Amino acid sequence: MPYMRVVYGKRDPAKLELGIANFKEKAVPAGRSRPGYLNSTMAVDRQTGESVTVTGWETLDAMNASDEMAQGTRRQAQEATGAVILDIDRGELFLRHGSGKVVRPLFVRWVEAYAELDRIDQEIEFVRIKAKDFFSAQPGFVALNCGVNRMSGRLWIASSWETAEARAAAGRAVAPLNQEGARIAGAKHLRVTELELVFFHGRTATGGFSEA
Repeated sequence: MPYMRVVYGKRDPAKLELGIANFKEKAVPAGRSRPGYLNSTMAVDRQTGESVTVTGWETLDAMNASDEMAQGTRRQAQEATGAVILDIDRGELFLRHGSGKVVRPLFVRWVEAYAELDRIDQEIEFVRIKAKDFFSAQPGFVALNCGVNRMSGRLWIASSWETAEARAAAGRAVAPLNQEGARIAGAKHLRVTELELVFFHGRTATGGFSEA
């Protein structure tokens, strides 16, 4: 089971490009050097300067072993770019599904909710069986990545789209599915954030790495 570390940050929007470059040049090489590394992703809101970075790991042990390295890269980013760390979380990456398209930039719809702990497995089954196929059928779909923190019930549903228009249309189409998923999970609120995916680096099926 792969795992993910999610870091929420914010900086002056005028320093956002500096933050993106720093992530590419400092954080990603540090992560790639660690055993069990899978991928690194950065998505941003250019208006507010907020960012979400996700690093994927092959196992929980690999993620835990990288904690000290990750702390160091966050400190370096704060000093170099003025970033403020808003939140850090970890969870299982229970679904990675893509269309195979290589598109940049990507437009991300980042949805969070808190499931009741005894309903997490029901929600995972719902996402894997029903939501995955629904998202895949929408025009402009590129990828769907989903994770959960089993200790807190926090869920992440991140869908990526070719255009902002495709993302908006999918948001309208998926509304009834969101309601059904929230009912299954026992989630009272959904938090939806629209972001631009600005960088991805990850392991390919052949064992090498790709970057976009």
